[in-house]
Amino acid sequence: MRGRIISLFVMSLFILSCTLDKEKKEYKELKDSCNDSNLYQSIFSYELEHPAHFESKLDLAKLNLFAGNYSKAWEYLIRADGILKNSKNVKVSDSDLSSMYASFATLNLLSNDLEQASEYVKKAYAVPKYGANYGYLKGRIDFALKNSDSAWDVFEKTYKKFPEQISAEEIKTYMYLAADRKEYKKAGTQETKGHLACRSYYVSFAAFRGYPHRII
Repeated sequence: MRGRIISLFVMSLFILSCTLDKEKKEYKELKDSCNDSNLYQSIFSYELEHPAHFESKLDLAKLNLFAGNYSKAWEYLIRADGILKNSKNVKVSDSDLSSMYASFATLNLLSNDLEQASEYVKKAYAVPKYGANYGYLKGRIDFALKNSDSAWDVFEKTYKKFPEQISAEEIKTYMYLAADRKEYKKAGTQETKGHLACRSYYVSFAAFRGYPHRII
């Protein structure tokens, strides 16, 4: 009897795993088939049909954040976080987990809640492999909290790894930190590179595909 119960349990886990994998594949195919003009509506429709789907809620949160619709971004982020906390069966990639934390950090930064922003960006930054993508965000938040040493360290590490991803606002912060440490040569170098490398403050829907880790 006990062996049969264990067998049924294992079988149910296998079926669940197959269902989740199928759903993940289906959602990826949906996004790959969209262009920038219908991406949001397609994900919105999918999310309505799949109320327990984590990734579509996270994507809608990020797309609303990119578009400056912060109240909607909060709404979808809270829904995604609720699924993560309340569902034992949801599979969340490290990439999505760090992205969710970074999105919360960004919204708190925009709301000037620096302490909460710091708590979330620490979680995002700590995620193995993907957390380093949010170094610039962490550096900006550390700088806003007057944690200059931490901000400098993270800007140094992040710029060496992702020089092409720095924004105009981040270049300014990096230059200020360099000048504050009397790193005048480095500050001048960053200013020169900044004119070539910096991007807009908010990324577009197209960048959502190319740089999903960039929040602001």
